[in-house]
Amino acid sequence: MDRKLVSRKEFDSVIGLDAERRYRYFVKRVADSQTAWSLWDGSAWFVYRSSDGRQFLPLWPAKEYGDACAIDAWGAATTRPIAVDRLIGEFLPAMSAEGVFPAVFPTPSGEGIEIPADALQRDLEEELSEY
Repeated sequence: MDRKLVSRKEFDSVIGLDAERRYRYFVKRVADSQTAWSLWDGSAWFVYRSSDGRQFLPLWPAKEYGDACAIDAWGAATTRPIAVDRLIGEFLPAMSAEGVFPAVFPTPSGEGIEIPADALQRDLEEELSEY
């Protein structure tokens, strides 16, 4: 897979954005690169539970951001790509049906945007329609 690496300057700049701006960056970058990234725990995609029992799949716009979060409880997981067509066509519909929420662009020091899967799908499809 040929992919654009994230420079240290870009990484530091983007990781410091507020959650809403990181979300917008995520949508644009995933549409542009045609790839999202999540964590694989060796046998399945890494899904975590919040204190209220909701389930979340973390998603990032580039490998480097996922790698930065693969620490502590997430440390045994590896960052893997998900093609945007598969994300939209398989992952997000299945997540919506199963009640799993995307956690878009969490950082090592903060949570990502918790959004319904169908809303993320709609935003990605809208952004992709401009390409």
